Amino acid sequence: MADEYAIVLVERWTFLNEQRNPTDGYRVTFSIPDLGMTDHIIIAKANYNPTNVKKAIQAQVSVHKAMFAE
Repeated sequence: MADEYAIVLVERWTFLNEQRNPTDGYRVTFSIPDLGMTDHIIIAKANYNPTNVKKAIQAQVSVHKAMFAE
């Protein structure tokens, strides 16, 4: 499934968590060549590892593919 997307940019990012507290993390921008689109995920610094990033991106890719499915 790694061929379904390509990571194009990783940026440090601060976002508000569920309790509305500022949280350090990363914004990972990726492209989906089959769909001709670009999207991103935001992940907390504590959760930033290859496994979690891959799962989050794959979940987004699945959502986009489902929206464009016949």
